[in-house]
Amino acid sequence: MTGIIDANILVKWFVDEEGADNARQLQDDRLFAPDLIIVEVTNVLWKKVRSDSFAASDVGLAIEVIRMADVILEPGLDLAVRAFEIAHGLNHAVYDCFYLALAERRGLPFVTADDKLSRKVDERPFVTTARIASLSDHVKQRRGVHD
Repeated sequence: MTGIIDANILVKWFVDEEGADNARQLQDDRLFAPDLIIVEVTNVLWKKVRSDSFAASDVGLAIEVIRMADVILEPGLDLAVRAFEIAHGLNHAVYDCFYLALAERRGLPFVTADDKLSRKVDERPFVTTARIASLSDHVKQRRGVHD
């Protein structure tokens, strides 16, 4: 399958937390993300190292895994204006809206574990045409499983 992923999905590739197994199932998919995902993931890993929930010695390996994965990075500059418009319309942090802008541009589902952002998009569907898929729903669809 193909989709847009955000940093919370990518971090789950390396950190055992809720949804990690589902996130790892996406590793063979064709995935897209704004290039700011690298900054966000590196920052989250830094926070995990500070809280002793990730080894500092594994950060380089995690970055190399991302480099080797089939995650196509789109330039954030190309998405900035639309990301701002979405952020303004949703009253939500602009960096999350880069993913929504990319989902609109590509016409692909945006897979996230960010429930707060999902709720805002559901409450204001007129702000963006992006479709948000929960991680578990996306994995079920990927496997052809329907409830």
